[in-house]
Amino acid sequence: MSNYGCNLFFGYSDKSYISYTDNYIENIFIETDNFALIKILLGERDCSLLVDKTEEYFKEKYDEIKENYYESAVLLMHNKESVRFYENRTEC
Repeated sequence: MSNYGCNLFFGYSDKSYISYTDNYIENIFIETDNFALIKILLGERDCSLLVDKTEEYFKEKYDEIKENYYESAVLLMHNKESVRFYENRTEC
């Protein structure tokens, strides 16, 4: 998409996962997957700020679940490491 004029794009460089442990965990995965997209749709255009906000959100959710759902927390961190942001064809 970034090669075709998209000014701000995010996606995953590897497979992203979702944990179906229960609705609580499933919702956390959905929220983290959609966090950057929602920010973009709400008008966020600063790629560096978006990267920082997204990373912080993933860490917050990781800390929230790591004690009771360690296996799911590991998958969530994999997803965080796979997220990529591009602004005007350059990775942020």
